[in-house]
Amino acid sequence: MRVLLVAYETPPMLTAESILAGKTVRRLAAAGGPAGGAAGGAAGGAVGEVELTCVTALPDPLHRLDPQLAAWLEGVEVRRHGNWPRGLSGRARAAWRRAAVRLWGEDFLPWILRAGRREPRPGDAFDLLWSRSEPGASHTAARAIRRRAERLGLGRLPWVAQFSDPWALNPYRPYVPPGWRRREEAVLAEADALVFPSEALRDLYDRAYPALAVARRAAVVPHGFEPALYPPRRRPEPGEGPGPLRLVHVGDFYGLRSPAPLLEAAAALRPQPRGGLEVRLVGRVARSFPTGGAVRVGPVGYLESLREMVEADLLVVVDAPLERAPFLPSKLIDYLGARRPVLGLTVPGSPTARLLSRLGFPWADVRDPAAARATLADAVARLGELSRRARTLDHADFTMERAASALLQLFLRLAAAGAGPEPRAGPAVPGTPATH
Repeated sequence: MRVLLVAYETPPMLTAESILAGKTVRRLAAAGGPAGGAAGGAAGGAVGEVELTCVTALPDPLHRLDPQLAAWLEGVEVRRHGNWPRGLSGRARAAWRRAAVRLWGEDFLPWILRAGRREPRPGDAFDLLWSRSEPGASHTAARAIRRRAERLGLGRLPWVAQFSDPWALNPYRPYVPPGWRRREEAVLAEADALVFPSEALRDLYDRAYPALAVARRAAVVPHGFEPALYPPRRRPEPGEGPGPLRLVHVGDFYGLRSPAPLLEAAAALRPQPRGGLEVRLVGRVARSFPTGGAVRVGPVGYLESLREMVEADLLVVVDAPLERAPFLPSKLIDYLGARRPVLGLTVPGSPTARLLSRLGFPWADVRDPAAARATLADAVARLGELSRRARTLDHADFTMERAASALLQLFLRLAAAGAGPEPRAGPAVPGTPATH
């Protein structure tokens, strides 16, 4: 089965979306070699044979890189197109990005244009088009690529659009560029199938675009973890050796998501564990946030982040204080693979709260400091019980093997059925010729 993937963020970019895309491709590509060890080699015994071509971006100067992830694209034909002008300083890049949004309503327009004018290539043959975001520009580029395929006589490719996070509906964004909502609506209308990581995100889109029957064409495929990527634990279990009790949060703090609820609850913990308490923040923390009393590890590579998870005594996920949180954090699924207990600071009804409740792990309302303190104290008191639960829970629903299998079955059904009828004309892709 020949699949054309359009994804701006792919390895070796060190972003949550790049890691998700890389793990999925690693499973789908079945490029030979065992699915074990470190980052090298594709997943032997994968769920099926897929011939993948990936249209992606040249490494973005604003992104960190993790060279260990590059091996995940072995066996995949990778076609990279640039977006950013070369030779710009960090300050100049930020100014260029603001200008691009103001002038075009899209900071990835150069990449969209290059990909849409060059892909697919004469002589290409594909059975399916698959795009995934973040960023939403991947879907806009896929629209242009699909139209170019028709002009080249390759037919109307069945199209799967996968959303890891909201695009124009993202509540983290204080400003949504003009045109994003129209382009998002066009993608939802034209794609033959939609994929979301949670029911909450699917329902958010179904409510926002009631005329498009989003839920009817949507599949829910949770993020997945790769068991073989986790190293063995070296630290003793809590209470079995010297050293402090270690609380670990992996991921960046920025915007509405602050470390303050975690740090305040940890500072108020009574009684303090024997040997003390260590709070480790693994990732970037915005300068505006206080981090007193915490060990700031800073950004690390993906495999090192898995080691931090394995060595934790209690993993913590902190969500933004949103009334309706549609996000299923990919790091929460990675936490499950570490086989360590998890505590959530989230909001009632969120995908995080629902999953932790299902698994029997504690969570508290991130907006309620008293609840956060009480829940942390209870988790520490029951840490032995929670640790045993983490080691014995059946997490098969959240493995990358299960996620890739669900995607593959969707791909096969859609490729067999063919593309649906062309909808009424949506907004033109900026700078590309329209077909209707």
